[in-house]
Amino acid sequence: MTTAGPTERVADLLLAAKYKRMPLPLQVAGLDFDVAGAFVAVGHFADLVVIGDMAAQGERKVLQQVEGIARALDVMRSRRPLTTIVVGPRPVGKTLEALAQVG
Repeated sequence: MTTAGPTERVADLLLAAKYKRMPLPLQVAGLDFDVAGAFVAVGHFADLVVIGDMAAQGERKVLQQVEGIARALDVMRSRRPLTTIVVGPRPVGKTLEALAQVG
C-alpha cells in the first residue's frame, strides 16, 4: 500500500472540493513560483490556493514564494484572495507572522 505525502493529501481534498490544479511552476504576472502545489476555485469564487511544503522547501523558501506571489498579485491589481496551506513542520515566530499577513 502506498501512502500519499501531505502535499498530495491536501491536493486530493482540494480536487474533491472542485478546485482546479494549476500547472507548476505557478506563473503569476510573468514570474515563475516554485510552490508544492497551486489551485484555483472554479465558479464564482476566485481563490488562489498555494501549498507550501516546509519539510521539502524550508521556511525561508516557502515564505519567499508566498510573499512573491502576493506582490505579483498586487502589481496586477488582482482581487483574487490568496490562501496558503502549509504542510510539514509548523512555522514559528516571524515566519508564521509573515505568512499570516499575506495569505
